[in-house]
Amino acid sequence: MISPSAIAYQSRPEATVDSAARASQPRHLAFVSTFYYPRMRGGAEHSLQHHAESLVQRGIRVSVISLHDGKKPERQVHRGVECHALPAPHFASCLSQEHRAPAVTRALWHVVDVYNAAAGSLLESELRQIGPDLVQTENLPGWSCAAWDAIRRLGLPHVQMLHDFQLTCPAATRFKDGCNCESTCFSCAPFTAIPRQRSQRVEHVVANSRYTRDLYRRLGYFGGARTFDVIYGAVPPVEQTTPIASEPGRLRIGYLGRLHPTKGVRQLIEAFAQVGRPDAVLRIAGRGTDEFEAELRAAAGGHAVEFLGHTPANAFLDAIDVLVVPSLWHEPMGRVVIEAATHGVPVIVATRGGLTELFVEGKTGWAFEPTAPVELVDRLRQVDLATLHAMRSDCRQFAADFAPDPIADRWIALYSRLIAPRTAMGTGRPVGDSASREGVFQRTL
Repeated sequence: MISPSAIAYQSRPEATVDSAARASQPRHLAFVSTFYYPRMRGGAEHSLQHHAESLVQRGIRVSVISLHDGKKPERQVHRGVECHALPAPHFASCLSQEHRAPAVTRALWHVVDVYNAAAGSLLESELRQIGPDLVQTENLPGWSCAAWDAIRRLGLPHVQMLHDFQLTCPAATRFKDGCNCESTCFSCAPFTAIPRQRSQRVEHVVANSRYTRDLYRRLGYFGGARTFDVIYGAVPPVEQTTPIASEPGRLRIGYLGRLHPTKGVRQLIEAFAQVGRPDAVLRIAGRGTDEFEAELRAAAGGHAVEFLGHTPANAFLDAIDVLVVPSLWHEPMGRVVIEAATHGVPVIVATRGGLTELFVEGKTGWAFEPTAPVELVDRLRQVDLATLHAMRSDCRQFAADFAPDPIADRWIALYSRLIAPRTAMGTGRPVGDSASREGVFQRTL
């Protein structure tokens, strides 16, 4: 929960992209990510997709290099973005979206993924072929921090984007035995020492929230960074929508997301059961394991709780009056808060991680402390339809700062600063040349 001016400062570009900046902006950007289209896993991949496509619309050539569990490279152009999906050099089954690898295989993969030299060599070869002006690394499981050394060997400008806590915790959540990890636990330490040491040589870093940035700083990562910015993930606006008509006087409370113990869904159901509002219904959209879903249904027994399963976000957000985000773990950003705002839906948000940076208290939502269940119960009792409907305009206005265009402006300003010294010195690219690079992708198809 922050002021409108503070959030605007974080999400809007630091400076207008003027003619001088355009002259030094990159012509070809390469992104390195574990997953990308058509293998989209979560918010990080969707944020990258929106960003990449917005850059293409501005005339910048964009390549995304990802991994997959197949045997051969897959190359295609999707919405103007050149997609290079390369076979993972080790334990490809751990990247499968259809089958979960055995526990022993996953454990060995985490060991190799501390520093995967083969993946680094694979990336170096691909970057030599496509010849970008600048490389941005995203989530790196499968690539490991060896990707940073590969980029450094090529002498390319580089920025690391932090979407989660994976470099500090193999599970990426920093949540264990029902509690958030304030320090690196004993079991994670062997997997994080090398990434932390290698991170000291990364010069430019961007985090998706102030919470994410501050956590990495506190744990001793990226100590040598010359810049460490915060740029929130882009969330596209939606066309003006007309919410589905409620039953007269019916308050529709919603939860949207994965059904998992770290998400606080059970605590939300228990709080709703205590509210005692006959005019309210709790709608839960998302899936989890069969066992956990059975636990949730048992907790909801006898109360007006609807389990909708997997539901398209746009349709769901148009059919509720308020969204509750009851996470127990420290969410790095929490895109669903901004997705709700684009639909004019106020939020009730747990004071966890970057979630508190994504709304304005009393104008677009309210906060509650998840370790004090009575706070959520009280808020659900107090909220009323007239107040929620009056907040819709503020929600949509707030969400506009997270649209792809203003977010892209800030990224381009950053990219221009990073390549400007090279442009001024006439150093050019150490790989490829301007005459050949446009044909590289076509030759590799």
